[in-house]
Amino acid sequence: MALARPMALHPARWRALAAAGLAALILASTLDHVSSRYRLVYDGQVTRCLEVWLFLVDLHDREIARGGFVAFRPPATIAEHYGRPVAFLKRIVGLPGDRVTVGQVQTTVNGREVGKGLALATRLEVDAQDLVRSFIVPESAVFLMGDTADSYDGRYWGALPASEIIGEARWLL
Repeated sequence: MALARPMALHPARWRALAAAGLAALILASTLDHVSSRYRLVYDGQVTRCLEVWLFLVDLHDREIARGGFVAFRPPATIAEHYGRPVAFLKRIVGLPGDRVTVGQVQTTVNGREVGKGLALATRLEVDAQDLVRSFIVPESAVFLMGDTADSYDGRYWGALPASEIIGEARWLL
């Protein structure tokens, strides 16, 4: 019985297979890069503290700039209430060296109003007067706030170490 000879491929077919393999490799590499660099973050809160509900978080961009949105790991005292790892999204309103003043009626950074006072104090069962304070944002830290008066943010837990920032958040929807 004669052995079957391998079928020879036509050069055009080799080129097509090589091109398909290269395209698959490029696609796999691109998907790997995108999935290791970016995350989609959905704000599933019923009461939103940001006007936008879908963000693209760039895990490689941890630039700290006033007014920028960032995703971050919340302080441990807050994270423990969620029972699972969570990421928060807030706006950077205070940088190292800035004077933050949290009052019952308004919150200021360097004397400029950046938000309202302590609307959540009652719901958190905390006397708002206990949260009234003024402090300087330490080196390697930021002061973060949501865009609404009832955002649970730095007004309640202070400055956040910049090392807890996961990445820059960009509005999608």
